[in-house]
Formats: sequence, structure tokens, C-alpha cells
Amino acid sequence: MLIDLKNDLATKTPKDIYHKYLLGQNVWYFKEHLKSPDPSKAYDEFKYYISNGLDIHFNNIAIIGSAKTGLSFSPRKKLRPFSSESDLDIVLVSQKHFNRFWNAYSEMYYRQIPFEEYQEVYKSIFKRFISLKNPTEKHKDIKEWVKTVNPFVKDLQQFFGIAQDINYRIYD
Repeated sequence: MLIDLKNDLATKTPKDIYHKYLLGQNVWYFKEHLKSPDPSKAYDEFKYYISNGLDIHFNNIAIIGSAKTGLSFSPRKKLRPFSSESDLDIVLVSQKHFNRFWNAYSEMYYRQIPFEEYQEVYKSIFKRFISLKNPTEKHKDIKEWVKTVNPFVKDLQQFFGIAQDINYRIYD
């Protein structure tokens, strides 16, 4: 698959790459890394678990990045293969959750409450997503998220055999 991807990147249109590698149920992580006998079913179960636990529609959940394709599409990572140091990046599309965190970060900004990830939040929030990698716990809504997600992530790792850190991006 990795050789095919490299060839396709050199010969196919961006639209073809998007459809072939970034859409759909074909997730490199479940097929190649975990060697699931039915990777599509495993991915569905993974999404269903997240959907139930975080109250987000099943179709609004996706694995992205090198766990999806086996290679990182980030220009600075130069098609680096997924490795034991890689994270599992999950997209959650939820206007409810996005607005909750937008409001929390806005409130902290206007109340001049310092938080370490300000630069990271600033870079992403105006692109209409929020990355919740090591979020501050200086706001009640973010504390509540951490309290819900930390044990949930451990369960995901245990039930699905995931050794990697799990990161969430919440889109509007």
C-alpha cells in the first residue's frame, strides 16, 4: 500500500488522492498495524464506541494522518511512515463541542487567564477546529472534557489494542 501511495502521489490528481486514501473505511492502522481480520468492522466498532462515549454522530468521526494512510501527508514530515512514536489523530465534527471550547477559550482570554497552549489554540481556532492535545484545566468545561476523555481514551486503548497516544481535533 505504501508503494502505491507514493506512486499515486506522483501521478494522480489531488482529488483522486483524496478519494482513494482519505475518504472511506480503509484505515491503514487497523489493517496493517493492528492486523485486524476485518479492519473495516474494527474501524466501525471504534467509531461507534467514540460516538456513544462522546455523543457525536458516527459519521462525524474519522481517523486522519499517518494512522489513516500509513504515511504522514504533512510537508515537514516528508511522507514519514507511521511508527511507534506516532499518535492516533481523530477528527470529531461537533458544533456543540466546538462551541463549548470556543466559549471556554474566549472566556479565559477575556478574563486574562493564562494558559500554556495559547499559541496552539490561536493557530487552530480560526481555522474552525480546536486541538485538545494536553488541554489546560483552567476552565470548568475543559476540566469536564478531560475528566470524561482521559478514562475513555484508556478504554479505547485497551479494548482496541492501541498503544499510541490518542489526540482529538474538534471541528465546527
